[in-house]
Amino acid sequence: MVDDDPIELPASGKRRGVLMIIIGVVVGLLIGGGAVYLLVSGSAKAPTDAEQTEAEAAPEEAAPDLPKIDLLVVPVRRFAVPLIDHDGDVLGYMWVDLAFEVDGPDHQSYVAARIPELRDAFLRDLNARQTTQKDKPGALDFELLRERLDAVSKQVMGPDRVLRVRITNAQRVP
Repeated sequence: MVDDDPIELPASGKRRGVLMIIIGVVVGLLIGGGAVYLLVSGSAKAPTDAEQTEAEAAPEEAAPDLPKIDLLVVPVRRFAVPLIDHDGDVLGYMWVDLAFEVDGPDHQSYVAARIPELRDAFLRDLNARQTTQKDKPGALDFELLRERLDAVSKQVMGPDRVLRVRITNAQRVP
């Protein structure tokens, strides 16, 4: 015969399971909290005297004092660059966005006020020479363009006004 009475667990077994879960959660929180404390407090091993002396000597041996630069940017949007091949034929145009990197607000104001003069000098220079890659006639030579823009900007503004010219975007004119 089969006994249809369900088997009942003693009440102490249920309590023991709940107690084990609570203990597990508390232990997990303690371990996690300890790990976070160690990471946040930076309790990495303290440097030895030799390591500390070495670290203090390293900056002195580093590069000589470089002048501090207050790097600021003068953006120029939508500058038209002609795509000129080695035969001097204009294949099309590219819209190019530029960024002039300058040192400090005085240089930034000076360059920003003379953007029309820079655009004029760029157009005269870029329309007089090849701007495409030698092995790919329809592709703009970005390295050549950047070098020429940098040289023209230093020629027009002086060697200390513009640190470098960056090409930030280029898009073929439809």
